Amino acid sequence: MRSLLSRAYAATAAAVSGACRARNNCRRTSNHTLAARFSQGLPMLIGRSAATRVHTRQLLSNMPTPGRAVGVGAMIAGMGCAAAGGIAIGMALPTERVLDMSRDAGQGSGSSQERAKTSGSGPARSPTIYEDEHDVARELPRPAMVQDVRIDDIEALYEFKSCLASGGSGAVWRAREKASGREVAIKVIDKKLLSPALFNMEVYSMQRCAGHPNILQLLAAYDVAPYTHNNDGEWHLVMELAQGGELFNKLVQHGAYSEQMAAKIVNQIARGVYHLHSCGVCHRDIKPENVVLMTDEEEDVQVKLIDFGAAVVLEEDEQVISGGRVGTWTYWAPEQADETAPYDCAVDMWSIGVLLYVMLSGRHPFEKPGADGRATLERILAAEYAMDGHEWKSISGRAKQLVAQLLEPDPDKRLTAAELLSHSWVR
Repeated sequence: MRSLLSRAYAATAAAVSGACRARNNCRRTSNHTLAARFSQGLPMLIGRSAATRVHTRQLLSNMPTPGRAVGVGAMIAGMGCAAAGGIAIGMALPTERVLDMSRDAGQGSGSSQERAKTSGSGPARSPTIYEDEHDVARELPRPAMVQDVRIDDIEALYEFKSCLASGGSGAVWRAREKASGREVAIKVIDKKLLSPALFNMEVYSMQRCAGHPNILQLLAAYDVAPYTHNNDGEWHLVMELAQGGELFNKLVQHGAYSEQMAAKIVNQIARGVYHLHSCGVCHRDIKPENVVLMTDEEEDVQVKLIDFGAAVVLEEDEQVISGGRVGTWTYWAPEQADETAPYDCAVDMWSIGVLLYVMLSGRHPFEKPGADGRATLERILAAEYAMDGHEWKSISGRAKQLVAQLLEPDPDKRLTAAELLSHSWVR
């Protein structure tokens, strides 16, 4: 069975890699509802042009040239199928055009020192600034849990059932662990699309924050040697399976959440993020697609954060400059969109603010119908959004206040995860 699936995966991976090289602009979705809403111009603007994260600068070298438009029709035409039942990984989204815009729109947004966080009321402490996430990753040792195996070893351990989702760096499979019978999700990454250092940082990040009820658990990690259907070899991450699907899919199906339900979900996200930040991990890609529901139970909902492919390990007083090259650009904080500015874990709090806005209104705060990417980016950099539409009339003042405190353009004034958890609306 796995041999057939291996061939199918190899064909899928080849097609995906070819698509990346051909510079297709695509976005996955779990059903045709989203495409229908977009084609009908309905207001579910929860990241239309923000497909999924971009892993590394290696991927960026295969992206479209800055002058090429990224159209909704092209993205919808290139959509892949996603899981009805579980985790999904991102596909590479062209960002060079957006980055080119950020060079213009981000000018004058302040020096690195002005935007760096300081601690205490005394003199500012100069943070350690990494010029690139690769610099952070290269300092990390290979995690001990990563096992060197052959594809035959993987087939002996797991029965691959079906492909849940595929993207620019690989695919996620639903599988069964043969020894226990437990269903798991296995993220399969083509080695030529992700460096060993960044893979190690993804594993290290998940290990470092393991055991929290609102963070998806990593069960095993494998370095798979090259084999017949993949001459480069693969990285395999075995994780628990989320049976309830993505928060993104729920928003598409049901629209905006009630305040009560949104508060429950945000509380759990905040707990997970607080744990991440306490462990020195910045997620950098918090969005509805990366929040999953563990069951279909709506009354007793449990959510978890997934996809640590964009995560970076930052200790206290450390920052990184990535020029917005990772994550999903419509969820970037202003300092992340400014490719010259260093940033830290405060970018995750901005992303939660965008997510909360979406959950309460069913709309994206910075995307407007008919607007292009440049206009959206300029609104992000200026923190220009409104909460005066008809969908906000029934939303409480406390909820609006919380959104505003999260979508604070100054990262030093933005709520921290601890402050979010202490907010009366979330409690």
